[in-house]
Amino acid sequence: MKISIFLLLLLDVHLSKEQQTTERSGEIVLKFDFPPYYNSYKKSCSKYFPDRYFIMMDNRGFVSDFLRGRVTLIERRGSIEFRIANAQSTDRGDYRCYVDGIQYSYKDFTVEISEPSWRPPVRPTSTVKPPSTSTAPPTLLPGSGLPPYHNSGPVVSWTVIVRFAKVMFIATIALAGCVTAVVVCCRRKKSKNKVVE
Repeated sequence: MKISIFLLLLLDVHLSKEQQTTERSGEIVLKFDFPPYYNSYKKSCSKYFPDRYFIMMDNRGFVSDFLRGRVTLIERRGSIEFRIANAQSTDRGDYRCYVDGIQYSYKDFTVEISEPSWRPPVRPTSTVKPPSTSTAPPTLLPGSGLPPYHNSGPVVSWTVIVRFAKVMFIATIALAGCVTAVVVCCRRKKSKNKVVE
């Protein structure tokens, strides 16, 4: 009985992930629905950087310098929306909105920023600039306090690893249960055969 309850708890894997694509200078909407009895809890949204999440904003008024002046918050019963205006290419990446202190109450977002589909006509200029040959590393954006986002390949977050570990654990328990059931059935058949003879 205890194992079945434990397995039910393990099966509570949160698989919600939303993909958002917006144009540069557009708006990003991170909408997170949660059970209404968490209304009084603190809700936050964090952005994933190569080794950990950094809190970008919360419903208690905190906004990172990176987003200051571009975030609005709409909070309703059982739902919260963080809206990021004037989307920039550095806003792309993985975000997680969550209820602080509640393990399975979160939603993941992947935000992509595309170039605007309409561009104003470019006026011809009389001078030609040679291409830049600088090999200097990129610098921090002024006033942002955070490095610009560089997509160096697929990012495997810790939640994917935890989900994989849970699935492997459940599969191992199921396999052990099946083997145990087969062994018990075989022993019962042998004991019945001995009693009959």
